[in-house]
Amino acid sequence: MINEKKLNNFILTRLAITLLIIGVFQIVSDTFFANIVRPVLGEILGTDFLAATGFAEGFLFVLEVLLSFVINPELAIKITGWIGRFFNLQVDNSVYNEAFNHIRELEPERALLYMIMVVLICLTMLIVWIFPYIFGGILFAVSVSKRVKILEKQRIDKEEEVTRQRNLLLSDVAHDIKTPITTIAGFSQALSEGRVEPEKEQEYLDAIKAKSMQTVDMVTLLFEYVKLDSEGYKLQKSTEDICEIFRNSVANLYTDFEEKDMELDIDIPDEGIFMQVDRLQMQRVFNNLLINAFKHNPEKTKLTLSVEKLGKWISFKVSDNGTWIESETARHIFDPFVQGDKSRTGKRGTGLGLSITKKIVEMHDGRIRLIQYKDRTPYTKTFEIQLLAE
Repeated sequence: MINEKKLNNFILTRLAITLLIIGVFQIVSDTFFANIVRPVLGEILGTDFLAATGFAEGFLFVLEVLLSFVINPELAIKITGWIGRFFNLQVDNSVYNEAFNHIRELEPERALLYMIMVVLICLTMLIVWIFPYIFGGILFAVSVSKRVKILEKQRIDKEEEVTRQRNLLLSDVAHDIKTPITTIAGFSQALSEGRVEPEKEQEYLDAIKAKSMQTVDMVTLLFEYVKLDSEGYKLQKSTEDICEIFRNSVANLYTDFEEKDMELDIDIPDEGIFMQVDRLQMQRVFNNLLINAFKHNPEKTKLTLSVEKLGKWISFKVSDNGTWIESETARHIFDPFVQGDKSRTGKRGTGLGLSITKKIVEMHDGRIRLIQYKDRTPYTKTFEIQLLAE
């Protein structure tokens, strides 16, 4: 579907420009009538008929004089009267009579020449009068038509990209689920056929359990990803202390960081920062960032977790001096099934966590980015989330 907001804004902008063009042309036409047409017609018709008359009234007056000679005065008055009532215009009949009598008193050849001049001037006035409306209408129609085509092309390109991403997603899902399922099937078959030595049965069972949990985690994350991407899904927002949500996420994973002997530098304000957020989804955002830092960095990595108010934005940072992410991977780090290591199957994880994180942040009208430092001191990288303050 075409982006209606963009189209409406474009139409309003073009309409304003069109009205401005018409207004400029109206000023030009009035100037043309007052400084060129009025003196010439005044000499031909023998009267300064434009003493208190605008461009439109002047045109109607000239038309009435012209019709008087082409048809007859009575019918000319009726026709111009109808036109005048329709456009709310008036012609001074006393001035008209003076001009009409002046033309009739001229010699036939001179009167014919004058009437030809009146016809030409009348046509010129008509063109000058209606040209800005025709030009403005054509300009408006053409520009809107072109814009609609551009937006339609963008919509088609976006749909094609979504289809491509969906197909890629399905391919990656099949690839990542196939490996643990193959292991489960192979180990299960070996156990059922009695081909496993008794002392290794528990090892096989533990491997089946681990691969089963890996598959369950993958399907759960995939479900969350698809759910967030569905059109009907809405956040359940409430007023929450965002600092407390971040602090709880750190507390829940604190033991995991201790097991890898990671050093934590926590800078979260004691004073609450209250915002309208979906508490469950924001908890998932912070958990995903922290789990990502835990899984993809070596032991003894130093982490700095901070919350800071920067103008209208609230900034959440997870910085570390751990593993550097290669540039190509960093450019696609928030795409589905992209991980910080070269092999997607070399470490635990699905590559969906940061994609889900990005979706949730953007649904909160926020933004997320990866910053990497060339000097790698004191940090190698920072994942930063920015949310608009209330």
